[in-house]
Amino acid sequence: MSLNSYLNLRFVNVFHSLLPTKLCAAEIFSAAQGRQTEALAYTGRLFMQEHVDNYEKLNEYLISNRDVNAWKLGVFKFFYSYYKLGTEGLIKDLSLRHDSDNMEKIIDSLHFDDALNDFYQECGHDPYFATKYSVSKIICDEKRINWMNTFCAKFAPMLDIAYDTGIITKDLVNQLDLVESAFGLGIISQNERNELLEKCGGRIVKMYGSWGKFIASYLLACIYDICLSSAEVRYLPRAAQQLLDITYLVCYNDIQKFLLLPGWDEARDEASLKELQEALRPLVNAPKLDHIWQNQDSKNLGRVELLTKSFLFYKQYFLPLIHRFEVEEYFQEYSKVDEFIPISSGSDFRIYFEAIHLPLKAGELPFFIMKYAMFTTRGVWSFGPYMETNFKEWPDSISFEESLPIHSDYGKLILPFFIPEMDCDLNIRIPTSYNCQKDFMKKNPFEQLIALGKDVSGLKSVFMSIPKVIKQARKDGMIVEPSEYSSDIYN
Repeated sequence: MSLNSYLNLRFVNVFHSLLPTKLCAAEIFSAAQGRQTEALAYTGRLFMQEHVDNYEKLNEYLISNRDVNAWKLGVFKFFYSYYKLGTEGLIKDLSLRHDSDNMEKIIDSLHFDDALNDFYQECGHDPYFATKYSVSKIICDEKRINWMNTFCAKFAPMLDIAYDTGIITKDLVNQLDLVESAFGLGIISQNERNELLEKCGGRIVKMYGSWGKFIASYLLACIYDICLSSAEVRYLPRAAQQLLDITYLVCYNDIQKFLLLPGWDEARDEASLKELQEALRPLVNAPKLDHIWQNQDSKNLGRVELLTKSFLFYKQYFLPLIHRFEVEEYFQEYSKVDEFIPISSGSDFRIYFEAIHLPLKAGELPFFIMKYAMFTTRGVWSFGPYMETNFKEWPDSISFEESLPIHSDYGKLILPFFIPEMDCDLNIRIPTSYNCQKDFMKKNPFEQLIALGKDVSGLKSVFMSIPKVIKQARKDGMIVEPSEYSSDIYN
């Protein structure tokens, strides 16, 4: 289960920041489903500048972006088709003045599949006319023509996989980000958000058909922008080469198992990722990257396996509760100043987990981390810079006491809780959507707590279910009774 399956497509957004190591399931999930508060702030300013403050205006803004995409969509398609014809002498002299007729003949011979035709039809454009217009803006410049020809030659293996829509893939993914940010900022409702995500995500699923083709297209779009901004393509800029290297390693991860999408087949996705990796081999130092992947530290791989098991437990038993009590935003927004980090926050959780050294037992799975405490399937570990490490096992039941909202650093609101049975404080940040509500921010803490009544009740229900959930998971065989301590992998 995921918060919204179409958001899984946003996984490609984090390629720039991934490390050359195996990813745990939580990191893959977080890359797609997480919401960074820094991005919300940026998008909020953008919406203010564009006067986007409701569903209708957001929809119009998305349509205007797609209209721009329709005009530039055919650039890759034309130039790669032209490159494959092997007419290098013609390319050298191609210009509107001399060869506009030949250009139009080539475009008239292009084939646009149903997905592309639907995209053009939605934007109200004829695909052949739009391609002729976009290409005519480039072929006036002889240097740009030669540059495009060099680009097509260098990235021919990737263009063989996906050249129809590569140039706009980033923009299509950005539409998902805009919709999710609009919901996080309180501009649209839950139903409106789901409607727009289905429309934008469904378009991507239909246009690409598999993870391999989709990632190849996204990679082409990124590299095109990097090379164009640096006016260099023969010798790749460092940023472009790093992106190629990371993408090559990403293909080793079983993302198709964790990021399911309606209409995409897991077996076809796996085959398409292998095809993409083979296409990337001439563009990267494949032997070196293969060596890095195959010789990862066993301790690191042990942690990845542990956190993957922990996340699968969290996904099966906690995500349904989070969804049922409608408190997804509290577990979806992440910030570097958070004091509560669920395992679904991915890399943030992994970094914090690796920084603390606790004598966990084999089979003990962590799923929540606070500033000075960690929840596992055994109980709660309490620790701190000036205190001894303490551990308390989960009782048969726990209570959950709330307090008044308080302001933390950077203007964020925190909702404090206390679990008496575990002697544990739990500070959960209130979602950004509340910070964007003027009426809510004008209330005093007592009034804010009343306004958050439904959310507080939902959070209490989720956390008070922990002992019951763990008991059920043991009964189902999802987790086993921890045995001996394991200092090699778990700490």
